[in-house]
Amino acid sequence: MKFLSLIFFLILHPLSSFGADFSRSDRVLYVAGEIHEGDFEKFSKVISEGEVSFVILNSIGGNAIEAMKIASVISDMRLNTIVSDICASSCANYMFLAGNKKIIMQHGVLIWHGSYSKGCEHTISKFNSENKNDQEILDYKRKLNNQHLENDKFFKKISVKNNINCLSVEVKRIADKVYPDSTGFTLTLNAIKYFGVVDIFDFRNRYVEEEMSKYVAVVGVEMLKEAGYQLD
Repeated sequence: MKFLSLIFFLILHPLSSFGADFSRSDRVLYVAGEIHEGDFEKFSKVISEGEVSFVILNSIGGNAIEAMKIASVISDMRLNTIVSDICASSCANYMFLAGNKKIIMQHGVLIWHGSYSKGCEHTISKFNSENKNDQEILDYKRKLNNQHLENDKFFKKISVKNNINCLSVEVKRIADKVYPDSTGFTLTLNAIKYFGVVDIFDFRNRYVEEEMSKYVAVVGVEMLKEAGYQLD
């Protein structure tokens, strides 16, 4: 898979300093690359240039607040989202889910990685308080709280359970039996629907490429049941 190297980069290395590229052709807007601060402004400029119906996503994620802003516009405009190659982290957490119709193409890879959902046992943001003064620590806590609030507001807006990007410790324990080295996960179609996601069209012929299976746990309905999730 041509974007496999991006997954390993996302998992093993810090994010790069390059922002995403936004372009359009007819009624299709293309989002390619890592989301960075300032990308919402770039997105807004491109989307204002004419009518758009589809947003094709090819991103390993990036800045969550910027991704939430972009996702909110996608939701407001009732645009359809398409994953043709890879959509990971904040791309999956927000931008994909915001689509009116959500389409995963045959070779699409959808990976959740990290979360700003309050109450998660893990967070997308890591902070080392060593050598930080009280004001720096306070500023970080305020910023993180704002990110939690924006995250929860977004999921309420799109009517999706916010723990879709924050699986419980118990699911992680169960998944680790099969995927002991995983740092992200993908969901089967039925598992995605459990979290309230509607109008999703899944054409994947596999959930992850063989080379990625060590790093990406495939979480299905049975795994959720075993972890105690109350499925309808």
